[in-house]
Amino acid sequence: MKGWRLITEGKADGIYNMIADEVLLANYSESNLPTLRIYGWKKPFITLGCNQRFSDILSKNCGVAAVKRISGGAALLHDEEVTYSLVCSREDLCLPHSVKDSYRIICKFLKIFYSKLRLEPEFAFDLLNRKREDMHFKPELRNDLCFCGCQHFDMLIEGKKIGGNAQRRKKKVIFQHGSIPQRINFEILRESFCGRGELPRNFTDINTLLNKETDFSQLSTLLSESFQEAFNARLKKGCFSRSENFTIKEIFRHRYYDRNWCYLPRESLHEKTLLAG
Repeated sequence: MKGWRLITEGKADGIYNMIADEVLLANYSESNLPTLRIYGWKKPFITLGCNQRFSDILSKNCGVAAVKRISGGAALLHDEEVTYSLVCSREDLCLPHSVKDSYRIICKFLKIFYSKLRLEPEFAFDLLNRKREDMHFKPELRNDLCFCGCQHFDMLIEGKKIGGNAQRRKKKVIFQHGSIPQRINFEILRESFCGRGELPRNFTDINTLLNKETDFSQLSTLLSESFQEAFNARLKKGCFSRSENFTIKEIFRHRYYDRNWCYLPRESLHEKTLLAG
């Protein structure tokens, strides 16, 4: 049974969340410690894929802070959700070279998670192959908003996309993070992104599917249990090392005023939040 570090930090500032994920990947080569991190968001926050531009994505009067991820993909609104990130070598999870095949393997813990909630998740690719006319959208459909686009190994429930996942690779090291939405705020989506009127309803969230409010802490625990079951992994609760925490603060100090990296309508609030942590 493979030993993994489990970091559960609760809900944090969005800038901190993305820098922390970056440090997980950067430090893996030194620690060789596979890590699963589960976290949430103190307030609504937008992340963009590393190749997107704020001016192309955000509305002129966007009131939600945004930052670029280390991963690619499309823009994503984070709010009431459980988010995970993991870093490991290919050998840690016996992953193939193929990015698509590795998605299928890694995301099986998400299928277990949703199944434990008595939902019936499946990959977009599998649903398309089984019954094409039931698809609300096609795999590989590109969109600048993550919720509205779909690729082969995105997770679907009742024919609608739920959450999103993105990868970044560094030689033999694989980093992946993903969103598990409890509730999607359509009002913020419409107000925050360029040229958005009526959004397509081809995506969903847990509260809608279960027709009830869900608890962040309970879902976080269920997610870690699903990960252990999927990979026969032994999770040992831990935290960021002193070196990792130092690097997080150093990255913040160097990047905070870089407007190619972050968009902050209320800068002082985010600065105080991160430095206080």
